[in-house]
Amino acid sequence: PAMQTRNQVGSKAAFGAGAYESLGLTNDHPVNMNYDPTKNPSLQAVATVAAALPLYGSSNTVQCSTCHDPHNDVNTNYLRQANNTAHCTTCHL
Repeated sequence: PAMQTRNQVGSKAAFGAGAYESLGLTNDHPVNMNYDPTKNPSLQAVATVAAALPLYGSSNTVQCSTCHDPHNDVNTNYLRQANNTAHCTTCHL
């Protein structure tokens, strides 16, 4: 199936050319995008996020494994944090 161009978090174009979205899943997070609070003031500082969740590469990209640990199913949906609200507010103000 073709990739969607929009989901509940907005247009993938807004996240940069490398951003990818899930196929057909609503309210899913785009991945392979730079975590850059200078371009989005609703994001926490990089240091705040990196203390709790992994960002990857020199440009601090968000990947699936930023939020999910595929080797640990203790939390719902293999999330790295048990509390969904705290999980989201690690990155989002």
